[in-house]
Amino acid sequence: MSEEMVHIVNDNDEVIDTVPRSVMRKENLQRRVVRILLFNSKGELFIHQRTQNKDYFPGLYDTSIAGVVTTVDCDKEAQREMNEEVGLLNPKLEFLFKFHNTEEKYFCKVYKCVSDEPLTLQEEEIVFGKFIPIEEIKELMKKEKFHPRGLDVWERYFNNETT
Repeated sequence: MSEEMVHIVNDNDEVIDTVPRSVMRKENLQRRVVRILLFNSKGELFIHQRTQNKDYFPGLYDTSIAGVVTTVDCDKEAQREMNEEVGLLNPKLEFLFKFHNTEEKYFCKVYKCVSDEPLTLQEEEIVFGKFIPIEEIKELMKKEKFHPRGLDVWERYFNNETT
C-alpha cells in the first residue's frame, strides 16, 4: 500500500506542494486539518480514545473526529473521515469555523454533525468511544489526557471563540 499524500499550504492556505504523510510529519510542514464535533440528538458529544499506533498523540482521548487533509478539499475530507473512523456514510456536516494555528503550522476547518445512526468504529484509529453529556466530559477532562488539538477545538466551540 502506498503512503498517503498530503497537501502542503502556505500562510494564505494555498496548496504549494503534495508530499507523503511521513515527510509532512518529519519536517513539520504546514497543512490542512479537519475536525468534526459529533453530537447525538440529546446534545451529547462523541468522545473517543485514540489507538496507540497513531502517529500523533497516541492513546489520548479526543473530542472530535479529525484528519489531515490529503489531496481532496476539506469538505470531502471531513466526509471521508466520518466514514472511515465512525462508519457514517454521507453525514450532514455543518461548517462552524476555521482557524490558523501558526505555532503548529496548520489550518483547521471545524464542522458539527448531529447523528443518532449506529457507529462502526475503525479499530486502527479508535480504541473505544461513546456519546457523553457535556458535564461528564468536563469531569473526564480532569482525570484523563486529551489530544491538545481536540481540546483547542472544544474550547473554541464551547466558548464561542470561532475566529
